[in-house]
Order: sequence, then C-alpha cells, then structure tokens
Amino acid sequence: SICWGFRSIYLDSIGISERHIGQLWFLPIFAEMLILTHGDRLIARFGAPQLVLAGTLSGGIRWLLLSSVHSLPAVYTVEILHGVSFALYIVGYMEILKHLIPARLSTTSQLLLSSSAAGTGGALGAVIGGVMFDHLGVVPQLRAGGILLASNRRAGQPLEIILPTPTPSPARQIYIEGAVASPGLY
Repeated sequence: SICWGFRSIYLDSIGISERHIGQLWFLPIFAEMLILTHGDRLIARFGAPQLVLAGTLSGGIRWLLLSSVHSLPAVYTVEILHGVSFALYIVGYMEILKHLIPARLSTTSQLLLSSSAAGTGGALGAVIGGVMFDHLGVVPQLRAGGILLASNRRAGQPLEIILPTPTPSPARQIYIEGAVASPGLY
C-alpha cells in the first residue's frame, strides 16, 4: 500500500531524518498494544462494528493529516493514529470472525483476513501505488485515500445486521479478568 510502501520515501522527502523515520516505524506499536490490551472492554462498550468504523475513520484522518504536516512533532503525533486505527480495526474484525466462523475454522479465517488485507491487498496497493507515485507523487494519494476512508460512514454497518450492537444491561454483564463483557454478544 502507499502508506507503508512509500512512507519512508515520503518522510525523507519532507525532511525527516533516517533516525526519526526508524522511530516512526516503531512508535505506532505502543498505541496498538494499549488498544489491544483493552480490546475486550472496547468491544463490550462499543461493539465490534463500531470499532471497525472507528479504525477506518481514524485511518482516513491519519492519511489526510500525514499529507499535510511537515514538522517532526506533528508527524510523530499523526503516526500514533496508525497504531490506533490498526488496533481498532483488528480488534473489531477478530471479534466479528469469532462470532461468524466456527471455532474449528478460526485460524483459517484469521489467515484469510490477514493475507487478503496485508498480502494480496498490500502487494496490489504497492504495485498500483508505485505507478501512481511516479506520476502523481504520494500526497495526492494520501489525500484521496484519506478522504475515501474518512467519508466511509458505512464501514462495519452491514455487520450490524448480523451482529447487533450490544446494549449494556447490568443484569447480563459479567466480569472476565477485570473486563466487563456481555455474554453472547461481541
């Protein structure tokens, strides 16, 4: 994809040093870890489709901001959104898979999600993005992708038909290792 395949080239072109570019590859992992650690609580409170939507929207906002900021502190701040968007997206979709796919096929379903998004999608995005990068540069692509993602208010909505958003009910809530969850709901 453009964001990953050409990110270092883009950051270098706006004057970010190699040392900081390396740190910017590592920084989003901390945001991911925080969200992944609290994934059960987020699912119980907001529901999986809303996490997918939030991940999609925050990813779009990140791309839009990345195309516009040039100062090192601003780039660091924007890159935290990568960890947030990815973690929200993955927590939501893993929960959805858990409820749609039989347990015996859970590994296969996660492999298919990962390989289609990162594997095939990433490879196609990098090839198409490379051609576009040569002709347009990366900023128009970041902006177009950001607008498409940020305006996608329907991300996760078809899933709500299958898996309705949980309504907190004190009588149905249980505590699992300190996290509140509603049994039978995602």
